[in-house]
Amino acid sequence: MSRYLIWLLSVPVLALLLLGCASRDEPALVPDRALATPETLPGQQFEQRLTAEASGRSQQFWVVGQLCGDRFDLRFLTPAGLPLLHVRQQGTAIEALSGRALPGALTAERILADLQLVYWPVQALEGAWDVAWAVQVHPRQRLLTFHDDVLVEVRYAEAEQAPWRGLVTLEHRQLDYRLEVETLERQIDECQHQDG
Repeated sequence: MSRYLIWLLSVPVLALLLLGCASRDEPALVPDRALATPETLPGQQFEQRLTAEASGRSQQFWVVGQLCGDRFDLRFLTPAGLPLLHVRQQGTAIEALSGRALPGALTAERILADLQLVYWPVQALEGAWDVAWAVQVHPRQRLLTFHDDVLVEVRYAEAEQAPWRGLVTLEHRQLDYRLEVETLERQIDECQHQDG
């Protein structure tokens, strides 16, 4: 047999082997979901204690948030009050104004999206998302699905209609992280932009 014929016959076999290896790889990650716009909620300021568990580590943050029109500012601080990260959503654009990386699979965009999943009205969320995304609402629980597969579970200490009261737990099943959020103080008010 000529070398050319052997090579010609071996190409399909190699292609099948590569396809077989590729099919055993882990499934592709689901794309990040779009953010709803901040003006869905009234102007307000809040302070929260957020505990994040990711990559075998647990870390606690103080979160100071402000919603004002189409702007959503989140500042992450250490328990001692030292600034870690300042993230701003303006409309649908996200900007990290300062800060350090968060642990594991956590990113500023994911935490913004997760906080929206916890607090924003379902209609506003689903209006911003592709049709593959949906939220199932149950008493004291929300389930985020992508093509009917549950990716994220949110559990409320009280009714789903009162998410700002009590401890809220969010588990991201695909990315294997967990957030516990407790609102310490919340004030609905006329918003005043704080720069920086």
